Amino acid sequence: KAGEWFGNVGKSMFTLFAVMTTEGWVTVARSTMRSGHPLMWIFFVLFIIFTNWSLLNLVTGIILDHLLKITYKDELERLAEVEREYERTVATLAEMFLHADDDNSETIDKEEFVAAMSSEQFTARLRELEIPPLEARDLFDIIDVDGSGQISLPEFLDGFTRVKGAAKSKDLLQMHCDLTRHFQTLG
Repeated sequence: KAGEWFGNVGKSMFTLFAVMTTEGWVTVARSTMRSGHPLMWIFFVLFIIFTNWSLLNLVTGIILDHLLKITYKDELERLAEVEREYERTVATLAEMFLHADDDNSETIDKEEFVAAMSSEQFTARLRELEIPPLEARDLFDIIDVDGSGQISLPEFLDGFTRVKGAAKSKDLLQMHCDLTRHFQTLG
């Protein structure tokens, strides 16, 4: 009877496929055990466990691979949006700087900064950038790292992009600028 199930390679492959799907595996196992191989049940049980475990891992791997690709794509899109937002913020801040630079000196002094801060358009743009205008008033002295009484465009962009958000950001910026001042006096 075992020859009926395992007589040649084709029959063996078909029988093992049927066993893998657990379709009639008990009949195949009993027939094989009756034909002089009483311990074949161990082979069939191990074969079913191994093949089903392998198939389960294969399906799980395919699903996880697909989910990881989706997550990676979403993360790339999120990073691209963050980059676009940063570029918009820098462009807006550069425009605000140029508007505040009344004498076209490519720097803003304290008077120009105070005048810009009194402008409703300037403070509205700060609010759009999530920079509280009340917090921004103290920024001139913080950003003026070299103590020159003037802020250049790079200093303005660096300072205002770092302070965007809650007051904690302003405190960190002040600490950063204070450290920069101290390093400049040491170096």
